[in-house]
Amino acid sequence: MDKQQICIIGVGLIGGSIALSIKETFSEYDIVGIDTELAYIHEAISLGVIDWGTVDLNQGVENADIIIIATPVKVTEQVIQKLCKIDLKETCIVTDVGSTKDNIYDMANCFRDKNVSFIGGHPMAGSERSGVKAANRRLFENAYYVLTPSDWATEQDIETLKHVLESTKAEIIVMPAKTHDQVVGAISHLPHIVASALVNLIREKKDNPYYTALAAGGFRDITRIASANVDMWRDITVSNRESILELLNDWERHIAEIKEAIEINDIKGIEDFFQTAKNYRDDLPIRQQSLIHQAYQINVDVPDHPGVIGNIASVLGRGGVNIRNIYITHNRERGEGAMRLTFTTRELQKQAYDTLTTAGYTVQLED
Repeated sequence: MDKQQICIIGVGLIGGSIALSIKETFSEYDIVGIDTELAYIHEAISLGVIDWGTVDLNQGVENADIIIIATPVKVTEQVIQKLCKIDLKETCIVTDVGSTKDNIYDMANCFRDKNVSFIGGHPMAGSERSGVKAANRRLFENAYYVLTPSDWATEQDIETLKHVLESTKAEIIVMPAKTHDQVVGAISHLPHIVASALVNLIREKKDNPYYTALAAGGFRDITRIASANVDMWRDITVSNRESILELLNDWERHIAEIKEAIEINDIKGIEDFFQTAKNYRDDLPIRQQSLIHQAYQINVDVPDHPGVIGNIASVLGRGGVNIRNIYITHNRERGEGAMRLTFTTRELQKQAYDTLTTAGYTVQLED
C-alpha cells in the first residue's frame, strides 16, 4: 500500500518543525517539500526534514493528501490562488500557518467546488531564528495551535488534520476565522503596534540623551517586540486591518479615560486603572509557549566589581546552563537585581535560578 503524502510548501522554521514532528510520530506519510530554491530542498533532505522535494508546485502537490502552506501571509494568498488552478487530489485537505485567517478564508473559497477541504491553521509559537536549520520538532510543544475550518470542511477532515498535528504536542483549538483574528489582534497585533508607538515616542525625544540612556532598562524590556520583523508585521497589520482598527478605537477609549483621570486629579480613578489591570494580569495563566516570543529572565543581585560576570557565567557553565544574553540594569525601579540574564527556554531559566541560588546568589525569577 502506497504511503499517503503530506506536502509542505515553505520548508523553513515553521514548515520544517511541523515536518519533523510528523516524521517522528507517523511512518505512514511521505513528507514532500516545496520551496523556491533547490538549495533549500537539498538542505531539508540532508537534515532529514523531508523525504523529497521540488520547486515545481504542480509536481509537489499532485498526489498530496494534506497540503500545509507554511509561508508568510502575503505569500500564502499567492499560493492559494495557484493551488485553485491545479487539479488537486479529491478529498485533499489544505491548511496554512498564517497569523491572520479571515482574508485567507475568503480566498480559499475557490476550493469549495473542488471537493477540497480548507482548514486554516495558526501555530501560536515561533522563534527568533529562521530557516530549516532552526527547525525543531518540539517548537510547538504545549503551545496553542488554532484551527479555523471552512464551512465546507467535514468533521472527518477536521479530525484527520487534528490527528496529524497532534504530533507537534500542541494544544489544538478550533474556532471561527473571524474570532481568531479578533482575539489574536488583541493579544498580539495591537501590542506590537503599541510597543512600536512607544519606541517612536522616545525616538522623537532622542535629542535629549537622557531619554536614550534611561530607556535601556525596563523600557527596553516592555518594548522588545518592536524589534520584530518589519515586513512580516506590515503584512499582518494590513491583513487584519478590520480587527486592528476596532481594537485601536477601544485603545483610544482606555487612553482617554486615564488621561481624563489624570487631568482632573481623580486619585481613585487612577488607582482603579492600575488595580484592574494588575488583578486581571495576575490571574492570566502561564504557558510554556506564547504567540509573542518569550524572554525567560532572571535578575541577579550582585556588586558592581571586576570579575562578577565571569564568575556567574562560570557557575552556570559548570551547571550546563547556556545563557542567551547578559546585561546590566542601570534602571532598577521594579526592584530587580543589577544583572539580568535571559535564556531560550523556561527550563533553562529555572535551572539557572536553582544553580545560582545554590551557589549563594540572590536571584529573582521573572514570570
